[in-house]
Amino acid sequence: RDLHSFPTRRSSDLVRSGFSLHRINCAQMPESVLESEFNGEAAGAGQGAGKFCSSEKGTIFLDEITALSSTLQARLLQILQNHELHSPANGNGMSAPVRILAASSINVERALAEKWLREDLYYRLSAFTVHVPPVRQRKDEIPTLLRCFMHKLAKHYSLPPRTYSAAVLDACQRYSWPGNLKEMETFVKRYLVAGDQGSWLREMPAAIVSEDDATMPKSAWAAEADETALDSR
Repeated sequence: RDLHSFPTRRSSDLVRSGFSLHRINCAQMPESVLESEFNGEAAGAGQGAGKFCSSEKGTIFLDEITALSSTLQARLLQILQNHELHSPANGNGMSAPVRILAASSINVERALAEKWLREDLYYRLSAFTVHVPPVRQRKDEIPTLLRCFMHKLAKHYSLPPRTYSAAVLDACQRYSWPGNLKEMETFVKRYLVAGDQGSWLREMPAAIVSEDDATMPKSAWAAEADETALDSR
C-alpha cells in the first residue's frame, strides 16, 4: 500500500497514487478467472471489466506470482512489453497504464531454476526489488508484529484486544515460524477468540518452551498478561 501511494511520475496523465489498488492472489484463483483479469474485459457476457482494465493509472499487486501458469506469465510479459491489453469481446487492444507489483513467498533463485518463473518476466518485473526476510530472521520485530496482528484482528472481529504474557513473547521469539506471517496471524486469531495461550505453547517443540511454561494454568496466564498490559499496547 505504501508503494501504491508513492507517485512514480509527476504528470497527472501517468501512473500515480490516488487511483485504485487491486490485489490478485495467483495461488488462490482458478486459471480461467485469472485469464479474465488479464484481459481488457472479463470473458463472458455481463462479467464486466477485468482488474487490469479497471485499474487504469492505478496499481495491480500480483501475490504469489510463481503460481501463474506459463501461459499467463507469457500474457503478463506481453502486457508489460506492449503496455496494452487484449479485449476478448472484439479482439482490439487497449492501453494499459498500470503499475505492477509482484511478490512470492518462494525463493526467486529457486523459482527461476525450477522454471516456476520465466526469466524474461522476472527481469522485466525486477526494476525495483524489496527482499523481506522471513520472520525467523527478524526476532526483534516479533513482539511488534504480534501486537499489530492483535489490534488488526480485534478490530475486524469487534473484540477487545488481548495482551501477551512475557512467557509467550519469549517463546514466540525463539520459535522458527515455518509458516511465516500466515502462521503467526493464525496463532493470534486463535488466541484472540479462545484466550488460551497455554494450549499453543503445549504444541510447540520442547526445545522452544519449558515444561513449566507449557503447564502454567490459565489463571496464571491471565494474571501475567495483566502485568504486561502497558507494555503490550
